[in-house]
Amino acid sequence: MKFAHIHFNTVDLLKSFPYPTTIGVETRGNTELYHIKGRGRTDTPHCIFQYTLSGYGCFRDANGEHVLTPGNGFLCESRDKEISYYYPEASRTPWRFIYIAFCGDTSFPMARNMVKRFGPVYSLPLNHQIITRIQSYFEHMENQQVISVSEGSRLVMSLLNTLVESREDRKTDKPENLLLNRAIVMLGRNTEGMMKVDQLAKLAGVSREHLTRVFRQMTGLPPHQFINRRKIMEACSILDSGKTSIKEVSDSLGYKSSAHFTRTFKRVMKKTPSEYMRDKLMPAL
Repeated sequence: MKFAHIHFNTVDLLKSFPYPTTIGVETRGNTELYHIKGRGRTDTPHCIFQYTLSGYGCFRDANGEHVLTPGNGFLCESRDKEISYYYPEASRTPWRFIYIAFCGDTSFPMARNMVKRFGPVYSLPLNHQIITRIQSYFEHMENQQVISVSEGSRLVMSLLNTLVESREDRKTDKPENLLLNRAIVMLGRNTEGMMKVDQLAKLAGVSREHLTRVFRQMTGLPPHQFINRRKIMEACSILDSGKTSIKEVSDSLGYKSSAHFTRTFKRVMKKTPSEYMRDKLMPAL
């Protein structure tokens, strides 16, 4: 488990305006330790948007379970008795996500209306401007950040407007969404090492070219980069245990050699496996 949180202090707060309270980036890999339920929460009521960067998680509401693959996030009120979100038992890959919590008198009816109209789950490319903007706050890794009323309101409203736009022109049952979700599930079932793009395309029943187009459109990454990131996130989870050597991790994930694994790890994480184990900090990819 890895996480980093930033708490916002809004100067001269106007409670009628939406304002962010916290943003965070987390990596979860244990069902028992990460299962949040709206029923019974006693913290200050707030709204949440939580977005998957890698791996996958689950969100449940009155309509059932929603699988949150990379590029998908959910919007909810923290004390909604019908909701819960959790790391799934079937997953073999850590769930890495960012989230933003926000309040304000207008935030709750806005979020409620959006969920009623569009549902709780929204899809955005991993390189979308609003996702990049939220991640940018982690560049300086300050635990507290002071913002103005206008800055905070713009951040929340930009997010909500972006989510509305995404549902106005995109449906989650479009073929490319279904293909991406199917490919993610196939990757999750592969426990024998590094799956090649050609293999994934064949299993998904499409051409390599079509699979590449869909991955670029939906995640902002070609499939080989997506697969590399997924494997490196799995490597991070194993390294976090402190019980496995770098060579053992390399072998278990199907890399040709420890040197090949280290080069790939550094290309994705901007640091070597040894530096990652030393720093104990997951960078915002």
